[in-house]
Amino acid sequence: MEQMGRTTCAMVFGLGWGAAGAGIGAAALAWIPIVGPIVGGFVGGVVGYIAGSKVGETIHKGFTTVKKGVETACKAGWNMLKNITKKTILSRITS
Repeated sequence: MEQMGRTTCAMVFGLGWGAAGAGIGAAALAWIPIVGPIVGGFVGGVVGYIAGSKVGETIHKGFTTVKKGVETACKAGWNMLKNITKKTILSRITS
């Protein structure tokens, strides 16, 4: 499941950045007739996809770290609540 999440996030960012890179590359080499926009679009798209997928992986890794921290905090809070409830109920039963 973790691998699917990382791959999906990387792919979404990669496709978005790849499209932007293709547009930028095509515009940058538009001054070269016929092959300029084609080569520029291809190279820009590849570079954009690679950069976007790395950013997507990094973002996924960051959210995974945050998720683990939230999970730990919630478990600690739940255990504290259970202990307080047990102590309250036991003190009423024994008194």
